[in-house]
Amino acid sequence: MVDAHGPVLHQALEARPYLVRLNRYVLEMTIKRRLESLEAVAQAALEIQRRGIDFVCISLGKEGAVLVEEGGSHHCSAPKVRLHSTVGCGDAMMAGMVAAAHRGESPQEILRRGVICGSATASHPGTGLFTWEEVEETSYDLELRSLSKYYCLIIVNQKTGFKIW
Repeated sequence: MVDAHGPVLHQALEARPYLVRLNRYVLEMTIKRRLESLEAVAQAALEIQRRGIDFVCISLGKEGAVLVEEGGSHHCSAPKVRLHSTVGCGDAMMAGMVAAAHRGESPQEILRRGVICGSATASHPGTGLFTWEEVEETSYDLELRSLSKYYCLIIVNQKTGFKIW
């Protein structure tokens, strides 16, 4: 499980970790381009996931998060919470995802659990973290949806007209 940036992230990616969590800024710095849309974020996360990583999660703050895995890509919206501090939200998100993965949950549930834990932490002042009671007992209004399962590149051979997907 990796939550890092810069040279440490680059070294960790070579080890093909099970789960990588980045925020949009770190992803943009890693791939050296701006990502203006949710689809662009998912495509960039897919590029990293294809290096042999099971799950790549990109946190997007109030936009929620994207999770890319072998079976496709998923987006979970962030619930509306009263924002007090973003300190520790990424760590809380990672904790929620690790707990769900350890329990054998689906990729969608791993993502949902991470978003809930990160969002619950944002509702605490300073460095306060979420509590399991908040996660288990609070009803959060989340939209979880699958994004395009595959991003395809179409190449047309000029001689045969054959298309390669």
